[in-house]
Amino acid sequence: MALKLVWTEDAVQGMVAIANYIEFRFGRSTAKRLVQRVEKFAVLLSELPSLGSLQDADRNIRGVIVNKRSTVVYTFNKNSLIILNVFDNRMPLD
Repeated sequence: MALKLVWTEDAVQGMVAIANYIEFRFGRSTAKRLVQRVEKFAVLLSELPSLGSLQDADRNIRGVIVNKRSTVVYTFNKNSLIILNVFDNRMPLD
């Protein structure tokens, strides 16, 4: 049974930043495909929450590279999978 999928404000802002960056660099259709891919992968994570590699064992924070360009950071408990952040690996760090 899939866990309830919860997106934090940081994760939503990360997706918006990715969409804007990709749209600016590569066009709207590419941005839309990437967002859809990340959303679809989040659903998969809700079904297989241990899929990502453990980044912080004390807080059960995991990360997974969706494709060579996008990373999802998340945690989960018995009821929910919480997307903590999403970022594009090509974006400059500010």
